[in-house]
Amino acid sequence: MAREFEIIGAGAIGALLHRKAKHGPAPGAVCANCGTELAGPYCHACGQDADDHHRSIGHLAWEGIEGLTHLDGRLAQTLPLLLFRPGRLARDHMEGRRARHVPPFRLFLISLLVFTFVLEAQFHSKTGASGGQQVRISDGVNVSQVGGPSGVKPDDINVRIDTDTKTSSPGGKHPNQNNALGVWMREHIARAVANPDFYRMVLFTWAHRLAILLLPILAGLLALTYVRRRQFFVYDHLIVAMQFLSFEFLVFALVWPMPDPISDWVVLAAIVWSPINLYMTLRGAYGSGRITAALKTLFLWFSTLVLFGTLMLGLMALALAEM
Repeated sequence: MAREFEIIGAGAIGALLHRKAKHGPAPGAVCANCGTELAGPYCHACGQDADDHHRSIGHLAWEGIEGLTHLDGRLAQTLPLLLFRPGRLARDHMEGRRARHVPPFRLFLISLLVFTFVLEAQFHSKTGASGGQQVRISDGVNVSQVGGPSGVKPDDINVRIDTDTKTSSPGGKHPNQNNALGVWMREHIARAVANPDFYRMVLFTWAHRLAILLLPILAGLLALTYVRRRQFFVYDHLIVAMQFLSFEFLVFALVWPMPDPISDWVVLAAIVWSPINLYMTLRGAYGSGRITAALKTLFLWFSTLVLFGTLMLGLMALALAEM
């Protein structure tokens, strides 16, 4: 299997070099950026591409088709390691074997993007919201459609809290009149209960924006866990965190759209697989022993769950503030 990936990667790289050779610099040409004489398709002084990029429309279309039909060798070598040998992937990067794999930050961003698209598609399919994100907003009496091409806005909600839910004191003052936080919570929770689809939409929107916070959280926990291992730096912990989160995003992007008869079992398998993958990452990347890696996996897993739960509570409060 590994040999097949190497052959595919070599073929893709060869095709790329062949395309570059067809549009390489003429003998004696100099780099347009720094003036250095060129000895290949890239300037050895500044790294700029020597290609002038002048193509006909037909040639551009053909290159696009050719590029799409060639599998990137780095991706073919990165994904199997990411899924089944994550420690080897992290160790390769730490020891300088980087050119053969997709850069960790690019892999992290692509995985997060795929995960976001899948969750958004699932959200719209389950809530029935269209591309304009229309949801049903209720004020306790009437039901109306709000939102459009620009999406639902918090100002579109006008929820009336029934007066019979408010009790008055003998002096005519509400018992929570001086409790601003209590009044705010009661009103916003009532709006969320009356409009669950809108509340889920706001929560989902904020989750998109704050999902990247998982990266510094996990990297910080790794730095705390291996604080005595002076040979590892914060950069190394960030690489490990990016690769593990890339695994999480890709796996759950695959299992989340599964049909109902098997979705629960597949999601459960992914949940069980996640700490195993983290254990393998610690074993391979940091060289931890079996017992040490198992204990640190438990610490990292439960710490991440606690911090993730705290983040979710903050997201829920933030979504309430948008109601």
